[in-house]
Amino acid sequence: MTVESDKADMDVEAFDEGFLRVKRLEDGCEANVGDVLGVLTTEENENMDEKKYNDGDINKTENEIKVLNPDKDKSEQIIKEDIHFVKKHINDDVNEEKIFIPFIKCKKKKAKINKWLKNENDFVKKNDLLLYVEDDKSTIEVESPYSGIIKKLLVKEGQFVDLDKEVAIISITEEKDNEKEKIEEPFKNNQYEMVLPSASELMRQNKLNPKDITNRKTPNRITYEDVDAFLNGHKNNSTNVTYCEKPKVETIEYGDPKTVDMTNIQKSIKNNMMLTLTVPVFRVTHLIKTNELLKLYEKVKQKISMSVIINKCVSSVLLNHPLIYSTYIDKDNGKILYNKDVNIGNALGLPDSLLTPVLKKVDKKDIYTLANEWKILVEKGKNGLLSSNDMTGSNFYISNLGMFNTYQFDAILPKNSSCILSIGTNIGSIDNLEDLKIQKGMMMTLTCDHRHIYGSHAAAFMNDLSKFIEKDIMKIFL
Repeated sequence: MTVESDKADMDVEAFDEGFLRVKRLEDGCEANVGDVLGVLTTEENENMDEKKYNDGDINKTENEIKVLNPDKDKSEQIIKEDIHFVKKHINDDVNEEKIFIPFIKCKKKKAKINKWLKNENDFVKKNDLLLYVEDDKSTIEVESPYSGIIKKLLVKEGQFVDLDKEVAIISITEEKDNEKEKIEEPFKNNQYEMVLPSASELMRQNKLNPKDITNRKTPNRITYEDVDAFLNGHKNNSTNVTYCEKPKVETIEYGDPKTVDMTNIQKSIKNNMMLTLTVPVFRVTHLIKTNELLKLYEKVKQKISMSVIINKCVSSVLLNHPLIYSTYIDKDNGKILYNKDVNIGNALGLPDSLLTPVLKKVDKKDIYTLANEWKILVEKGKNGLLSSNDMTGSNFYISNLGMFNTYQFDAILPKNSSCILSIGTNIGSIDNLEDLKIQKGMMMTLTCDHRHIYGSHAAAFMNDLSKFIEKDIMKIFL
């Protein structure tokens, strides 16, 4: 017969010659490992209790098995071993444990089961990924706290569940101490390590090897977050790494009107935008000539994107205008926090979603390092793998719609930020009427929090940014 597992089809051969007297399951049925699927006898008309085997009594004695195949020593030995295996596991103590969603910060006290990675009756090891849970802002990986067989999935994909309710039941087999030591010993000596592609790339850039990454979220598995925590010089104490939800495009067919529920991440964006309505803002727009910028980009575009070049230009100018990347604290009638590093959040538009991955310490890193980091962030964003650490910590924002041929636009100030710079497309302008000299330029608009930043501050920053891009852009390589 042919047996289908979750990975491949397998051909199962008869362990001996004989007559198939009982077939327990029909084609297309499911069976657990260890189930009796049929009975073979040496004689076609040999007496046997067919009802007993059709009823699924697997606790038959060794003498009953011998009657079915008395002359075959080899098959008898195999059946004896199978009976011993079944009896051993039937007599083992089996405990059932409930699986709960780990603690997450969620205003609604509910979470959505995004995707199950295991099915009922599947075996799962401790610390294996079990499911994805979606909260207000992102998707969280949930690992199995036990090793065992999943007995029941209590919540289906797409359904919401209270944070204090169980989502699955797992059966745990209690093993004897000496058997447990025999099983665990090979794993202790196992030197195999799985390095995720994003982690491998980051390790390559920083000339690291797997032995350097000692603090790992999961044994024998190195993730991007593990390497990032090592580079930042602090231990990653997070028990659950949160990821942004990979956008699911809702296809709308032409015809009758259709109402579609917003995803959790869309609702989170909506709520954050509403919070900014109470902040008084003003805007300053400059036409910045980009001839030198475009010449530089043509030379380096194979390795450095336009976004990274602009980020480095902005950070160089921000160092002379600390108020522009400061943070307003709405306590005790107002305070201003002057930040140490320049961390720039960049708007990344995806289908049905808007993310802001952050380039951190832009003022302290060389442009090639920033280019590699930005490539990784963009790739993680497209695949829904941006962590909360990747999208927090920004003290200045940039939104670039120039690639969509947008002339000029006003950006909404994000929550807890002081300024956001919106960038339009390159346009042509006449620089000198007598010589009809044509200059390329970008319309850049700075939106500011008017509670602590005033028009003169914004205008001075935009004026210096214009001079830097037009005349001193090569300084980004220093």
